[in-house]
Amino acid sequence: MTPPHLTNFHIRIGLISVFILSLCMMMSCSSLKQHSSPQFSEEVTSEERMVVIAIEDFMKNRRLAKQDSIFGVRYRDSVYHGMIWNDTIRQWEKGPLYQGVKCVSIIGENDTRFPPDWEKAFPHHYYLKGGKLFLWYGGKEKATQEVIDILYQWKIIDPSINWMEFTQDDAKKGVCYFFKSDGSYKYKKIITNKAGIEPPKGL
Repeated sequence: MTPPHLTNFHIRIGLISVFILSLCMMMSCSSLKQHSSPQFSEEVTSEERMVVIAIEDFMKNRRLAKQDSIFGVRYRDSVYHGMIWNDTIRQWEKGPLYQGVKCVSIIGENDTRFPPDWEKAFPHHYYLKGGKLFLWYGGKEKATQEVIDILYQWKIIDPSINWMEFTQDDAKKGVCYFFKSDGSYKYKKIITNKAGIEPPKGL
């Protein structure tokens, strides 16, 4: 039996999958030394380092960075070989796990809004760079007051709504950064608007 079409999607920050990405349009490798940030400290996790390295590189792409002022970031500790159709249970499943690869995805999220009482849905982390706001989840049960203040400041928390609001643009492109998980922070990136992409060869 022919499986149904697997539609494009964006991996929306946390609740809403906001990401991404397929044909390789642009690749580069880098190291932490080349993309270090003064905000790094001994307490910063490898996940946070990867996210900041990705953001710093993303901001160099003026065409993508200028499209929005707010961006959703997603960190994936596990990357799979695409999606495989299981005809027995009639649904898509994750393919085999890639060994030694982690992923950070970034895409514009200008239109996402939360009502004030949706605290459990608020992003946990933020990063400001060049007048742009980057938000992501991970490592916390709920957002700190500092993050909540930022969300109010950027009007992401909207007292006039009762339900989360967002729009999805399947034509919008984002960037997926595939990092080696050996501590070198070397990566390759792909710019696309497709879902279910796999790491570039040679990573």
